[in-house]
Amino acid sequence: MPVPRDSHLDSSFALLREGYDFIGIRCRRLRSPVFQSRILLQRTYCLQGHDAAAMFYENPNLSRVGAAPRMLVKTLFGAGAIQGMDGPAHRARKALFIELLTRESAARLVEGVEQELLDSLDAWVAAESVDVLSELQGVLYRAVNRWAGVPAEHLSARHQAQLVALIEGAGSAGLEHFRGRSARKQAERWGAELIEAQRRAGGTLLPADSPAAKIAAYRENAELLAPRVAAVELLNVLRPIVAVAYFVLYGLVELARHPQWRESLQENDRLLLPFVQEVRRLYAFFPFTAARVVNDFQWQGLELKRGSRVLLDLYGSNRDPKVWPEPDRFHPPRFVDLPLDAYTLISQGGGDHHTGHRCAGEWLTIDIMQTCLRVLCRRVRYQAPVIEEQPLRNCFPMKFSRRFEISRVQWLVEPGRTSE
Repeated sequence: MPVPRDSHLDSSFALLREGYDFIGIRCRRLRSPVFQSRILLQRTYCLQGHDAAAMFYENPNLSRVGAAPRMLVKTLFGAGAIQGMDGPAHRARKALFIELLTRESAARLVEGVEQELLDSLDAWVAAESVDVLSELQGVLYRAVNRWAGVPAEHLSARHQAQLVALIEGAGSAGLEHFRGRSARKQAERWGAELIEAQRRAGGTLLPADSPAAKIAAYRENAELLAPRVAAVELLNVLRPIVAVAYFVLYGLVELARHPQWRESLQENDRLLLPFVQEVRRLYAFFPFTAARVVNDFQWQGLELKRGSRVLLDLYGSNRDPKVWPEPDRFHPPRFVDLPLDAYTLISQGGGDHHTGHRCAGEWLTIDIMQTCLRVLCRRVRYQAPVIEEQPLRNCFPMKFSRRFEISRVQWLVEPGRTSE
């Protein structure tokens, strides 16, 4: 049976215009969890829902090699990155990332984030107003670089701005996108110089066993990664942590909308995880993820043709009414004692963390979100705007029409003291 088709000759402009809603709008219109479209002049199958996610991550006829749109490779991921690999090569590279994110190593990063945030709060208290997203990006930038073993002299406001540009230029068009491409070149040059300096120093420039040192020493097929590729993977460790600032921002926006949850999080640590999961469900960072069909195959009686691109709707799948009652409602209690399989909540991909294409740092993201929200709920009080409108969904990542700026920040419990 043929796959239902989008009626447009090419839907590239519609995708840019509708953004996160593009796939969901057409799945509802065509009453199908899959439809065929033409995007960037290529035949593209668009999928949504739990069963589609399971197929996407488990079907051997789908590959990530050459699947990501060029605009993402040139900004967010980088050429030669793990996101564009599959099979044994992907599993070997993924093992490197799993090694970097052991329980002990991740705990050190979370502790570093908490300390950086606490160290920043005096300046927040002294300021007339605070641009929360910008401040959080700085906190996470400093924490992740210190954790990764990057020497302090290699850090700068310019480098931080480059990492932010990689994130914000990925799904944008025009000037912002080209800023992202330029930032990618500069950041990779920065990373390659650091990798080369470490190798010239015989592995002694960076702290032993630090993530940056391990990436510099990593071998694939007995060969060291080219400095530029090693730099790409170093950036793929640093950049996602800086991007967590967006998740924390979304959580603070929801706290301003639902102040009763601020009180709940102040009193009950067990509610932090459901709150964080609901934020991640509603604000999937990526709108979709991509693969390519390497062999013709059938799914649910529909034929998918070799050479086509496949887009899995992460944002829409997290709002599938078949899985999530009242899917657009912010309701953290839905996650209390909710059993999740590998394809239900796919904000950072689905499948297995260790061998598949699910983000290896997903649980680190959750821990950082919980830590930041715990500090901002329990250590300070502040006045925050209530942003009732939904975020703009035709930009990546989702943004609000105005900055989330807080004011009148005051200590509730200062560092070195307990809430008791």
